[in-house]
Amino acid sequence: TDPTAQTLTIASDNANDATLCHVTNDVTITFVANEILQTPTILIGGNTATVVQGGTASSWTGTYTMLNSDTEGTVSISVAFMDYAGNEGETALAKLSGENVTFDKTVPTLSAVSISSNNTYNSDRATTGDVITLEIIADGDALHSSPIFTIAGNAVVPTTGDNGTTWEGTYIMQDDDTEAVVAFS
Repeated sequence: TDPTAQTLTIASDNANDATLCHVTNDVTITFVANEILQTPTILIGGNTATVVQGGTASSWTGTYTMLNSDTEGTVSISVAFMDYAGNEGETALAKLSGENVTFDKTVPTLSAVSISSNNTYNSDRATTGDVITLEIIADGDALHSSPIFTIAGNAVVPTTGDNGTTWEGTYIMQDDDTEAVVAFS
């Protein structure tokens, strides 16, 4: 009797989202069959994964670290397996549950960056109590996680109203802020 796959999932160790990965993220396939198997051959994105036996010989994981040379998009998977009698299971080419993982190695770029204050006399100047507003617009893909702005040396967590394309952060100038051109990053 040919063995069959019971569990086949894929996830990345991306700190922001396990369904996304970038260069240096590890992508892991978890595979469980209905019986004890010989060591399966697991490919992630067409690359040979490091395979480790799980809690039993019917449970296995395969891990691959994404490289800059890998192709962007949905990460392909393949698990070829056979039992100890030599019966081959049907090579698994798709997850059985959960989400796919998408590889994205394109560095985000910004199409616009602006900074201004609500100073009554000049939006290029600020004094104690004035609100500094920093806005960025991502070019192409939306940013999947919040950037951190630094305004006048202070970390500001911006908000987005359009699912990650435009981000805006504000800071109220304080008495102890250094008098100078307001730096931001």
